[in-house]
This record gives sequence, C-alpha cells and structure tokens, in this order.
Amino acid sequence: MSKATGGGANDVTRFLYSGVGPGSPASNSSFSAASQADWAAKRLVWVPSEKHGFESASIREERGDEVEVELTDSQRRVTLSREEVQRMNPPRFSKVEDMADLTCLNEASVLHNLRERYYSGLIYTYSGLFCVVVNPYKNLPVYTESIVEMYRGKKRHEMPPHIYAISEAAYRSMLQEELLLGSVDEYRFLTCGSIPVPGQSDSENFTQTMDSMAIMGFTPEENISMLKVISAVLQFGNISFMKEKHHDQASMPDNTAAQKLCHLLGINVLEFTRAILTPRIKVGREYVQKAQTKEQAHPPGVLALLDEECWFPRATDRSFVEKLSAEQGSHPKFFRSKQPRGEVDFSIIHYAGKVDYKADDWLVKNMDPLNDNVASLLHQSSDHFVSELWKEDIQTLPRVYFFDSYATLQASGSDMDRIVGLDQVSSGDSSGPVTFGAGGLKTKKGMFRTVGQLYKESLTKLMATLRNTNPNFLRCIIPNHEKRAGKLAPHLVLDQLRM
Repeated sequence: MSKATGGGANDVTRFLYSGVGPGSPASNSSFSAASQADWAAKRLVWVPSEKHGFESASIREERGDEVEVELTDSQRRVTLSREEVQRMNPPRFSKVEDMADLTCLNEASVLHNLRERYYSGLIYTYSGLFCVVVNPYKNLPVYTESIVEMYRGKKRHEMPPHIYAISEAAYRSMLQEELLLGSVDEYRFLTCGSIPVPGQSDSENFTQTMDSMAIMGFTPEENISMLKVISAVLQFGNISFMKEKHHDQASMPDNTAAQKLCHLLGINVLEFTRAILTPRIKVGREYVQKAQTKEQAHPPGVLALLDEECWFPRATDRSFVEKLSAEQGSHPKFFRSKQPRGEVDFSIIHYAGKVDYKADDWLVKNMDPLNDNVASLLHQSSDHFVSELWKEDIQTLPRVYFFDSYATLQASGSDMDRIVGLDQVSSGDSSGPVTFGAGGLKTKKGMFRTVGQLYKESLTKLMATLRNTNPNFLRCIIPNHEKRAGKLAPHLVLDQLRM
C-alpha cells in the first residue's frame, strides 16, 4: 500500500490508514510477540453478549459439547455450548483493512473489526468484493481534492479502503444550477419526510450530490432533466381528484400541479388531463396465463400473494393481510403484532431495521398498472430525456388518440366499471364482467400483468444486466438509529451484516 505524500493529505491519513498492512504508515511490529503469546496462552475467544453483541473470554475447560469460559471484563465464569463460542483472530489482525484476510471469519470477528475501525475514525472496510461503510454521522476530511489525487489512477489494493478506490473518479467542477421547489411540507409525497439532522445542510448535500453526478459523467443537461423528472413526481403527488356529483367519473378541480408537471415533462396539459381522466380503453381478444417455474411454486412472497389475492372476487386488503400473516407468519423477517395499531398492518425486518406497512388500497394499486395513454404521451415529450425513458416499452403502442369527452367515451359502449388506467383483456366469451376485490371494482375476465409483476420483471432485467458486468459493491451500515456520531449499536450492525 502506498503511503500518502503531500502536506494536505498527510494531515488526514489517520482517517484512512489503520497501521495494518504492508506499506501503511504504522508497522505490524506494533503487535509485539508478547501480545501474540498472551492471546495464545489465554485461548481467547468470542462469546455472545446481550449488551455488546459479543465479548472477549478465555477458555478454561472443555467438556464434550460444552465449554467453560472466563469473561475478560468481569472474570465471571460461564458454561456455553460449543456452537456459541467463536474463534478470535490473533492481535496482528486488529483493524485489518480487508476482512477476507482474517484467519477466523465469523460474525464476532467482523463486528469487532468494524467496531475497532469505526472508533478509530476508519469508516471504510473491505470484505472481499464488498466495501463496507459505517455512517459516521459527522463530516470527515476524507473527501477533499488532495484525497482525490491520492487515489487517482491507483489500484484498489494500493490504497486504504475508500469510495474513491471503488469508483476511481475525481472531483470536478460543481454544478451550480439550482432547482426551484417549494418547502418540503408543500408536497404530499414528502409528508413527515423532513427530519432535521444537526450539523447537516440540505443545500450543501444537494451540491455534493450534483458534484457526484458530474464525477459519474452525467452532463449538466442530463442532470437538469433528471431533476425535472423528480420535481414532476413531487408535483404529481399534489394533484387532487374528485368524484362528480351524479356519476363515478373523476374530475380534477384544480390543475395547477398538473400544469407544473406538464411543463417539467414537456407535454401538453390538456392531453395529460384527458389521458388521466378519460383514457382510451384498450380491449384485447385473448388472455395470457403465466406459467410458474418450480422456484415460483415455493411458499409465495409478499408480491406473489398480493397478485394472487387480486384475482379473488371477494378479496379485500384485510384478507390479503390475513393470508400474508398465515403464509409468512413464521418467517424471521416478518412481524405482525397480536394487537396491531391502526397505522400498521405488518412489519418486515429489512437490513437497516424494522419497517412498518399499512396495506390500505394495495389491491387497487396493484391492479392499476401503467396507463398506455399516459405512457405514449410521455414518449412524445419535447424533452429528449423524458421521451427516452419511455422508449423501450412503448414501441408497440399506437400514437395517442383521446376521446373528446366523457360523454363520447360513454356513448362508445365501453364498460365504465373499471379502474382508471387498467388495460382490460377479454376472455372472448360472453360471460360478462366479474367483480374483483377491493371495493367491488370490475373488469372483464382475463389476466394481465399487475404492478407487482412489472416490478419483478424490471428487477429480473436489472439482475441480468448485473450478471453480465463486473460490478463493485458498496454496503452501507447505519451504526445507530439516533444518527449520533461515535455510537455503534452492536446488535443493529449485526442485523444488517446478516442480511
């Protein structure tokens, strides 16, 4: 590993170098023969700890499948099964930069190494192909131009762990453009999303994000187009719909948000309004049944159960939640309280913690896929970036034609008992419409791709792309839920490492 040169960079090498590894500023000789001998003599191991995740202990006696150990901190002796005891690495591996080099690669050793490095200000650690980063929740001086120069043109093993070693990029001129938006509380999609973090500036973080986009090679024009799309999504969340007095037709009493959305996306506001409120209904003559693979016939997951429930005539959001609980209730990552609160139906233990879900209107939303009228309209956008976003899946769609009014659509004899935007597919017989779950919404017999299926197809394409490339992996770890610097909650870190 190369030692940093240049006065500016040397001042911050303590946030980069661990002193472990060939060529690092400190030598491995700091781990004396005496410490090695002490480790061997005490037969040090890791044992479970309710407070620390794992703690150090020395083996005193082994009896069959049981081991008696003495805890290092308290000198208390406890008896554990062999499966609970994990081997400890020799002292020379303290704060190692790549955990793949550890002699004993186990949960306790990984947690100990990450914790030692984190408390030393070393937030980046390699683990084979992965670069693990533990959020410091404070600014560190490791993202300056002098640090960029240290990593420019260097191979990963030549420098200490860092995001720059993964990306092999350098800082360039910052994008000075600003996006004119309202405050966070003005957007429905951002409700309860404004969480002030001491020492953090939204404007500075935004500037840094734009600078990172420039580093990745995005042009200023592409950045502006992406920001327009994000802004348009926020505006879409502010569009309100109302039900007409004498029939079920939806209306848009105030199109202010729609005007802003259409301006950002480069489309006509009148045509957009018609595409949303009175779309042209596509009626097919055939339906397609999706063959299940062997893997798909294992116990169904959340999306598969949601798809299944959508096809039951009397299904509701409540019946979906009950079926999900019955199928996945024993899964270690699934949780449902015996006395659920009104705002939570079930929870899933994700890598960063427990996430609560409310299943209201899930069946309706899953049966309401992309509106072909809107998709075709967006493909005709005057903004090249927006148009290209819709290019792949729009090739077979005809150019958009709209019914002039709701009355024209009604007079055409089309079935109006439908979900707005739902592509209906006829079975070809005369059995008439069937009533789906979630409030008695109707569509003709047949099958189509649900939102969940479209999502899974998109994910499958992404994974296929990744398999055909040589990806680099960055694993972000949050050390605590309070966003406090210098605090590492061992069980929270372990939960994330196990995912």
